[in-house]
Amino acid sequence: MQFEVWLIYLVAVVGVSLVPGPNGLLALTHGLTYGRQQAKYTVLGGVVGFSLLITLALSGIGVLLSLSESILIVMKVLGGGYLIWLGYKLLKQRAEGIDIGTKTSATSRYTLFKTGFITAIANPKVLLFFASFLPQFLNPNIGFIQQWLVLAVTFVAVEFCVEYLLVVSAHTMRGHLQNKAALLNKISGGLFIGFGVLLPVV
Repeated sequence: MQFEVWLIYLVAVVGVSLVPGPNGLLALTHGLTYGRQQAKYTVLGGVVGFSLLITLALSGIGVLLSLSESILIVMKVLGGGYLIWLGYKLLKQRAEGIDIGTKTSATSRYTLFKTGFITAIANPKVLLFFASFLPQFLNPNIGFIQQWLVLAVTFVAVEFCVEYLLVVSAHTMRGHLQNKAALLNKISGGLFIGFGVLLPVV
């Protein structure tokens, strides 16, 4: 991949990563709730999920999904249901009065990683986006594995930095937001439910 092409791709990826979405919201929420050290596993789970989607998209599964409306609908419903479930959990936390930072020891790193991973792969439209976005930067005269590594590593690195910045920012603000935990959980839970409801119909 030419350096100029990679720079264009890098700028595009930064723009995509800065667009608010479920994983960014999850990183922000977990940064507030679990702190910086724990929430980084949420971010790691998300970027691993995105890596899987990039691999599937470049392998042609994204094209298959775009041709099969029924498969896409099923995946969107399942993904939307998962986001609604995440939102419900946050609303339940609010109802039970869970304060910011109190669940750090109670939640395993694996659970946080799994939540980030499933949230990343829950939206099949991300796979379709990768299937249409990534081929624009492929050169047929260069080996596929080399290009896949460049595209995947670049996206993962940028996405990790953006999400971890959200985690750090949220962790820094925890002291100022300690008394607003219920409101924050309510807002985050509502947004996740909104994502889940809209996903199957947009």
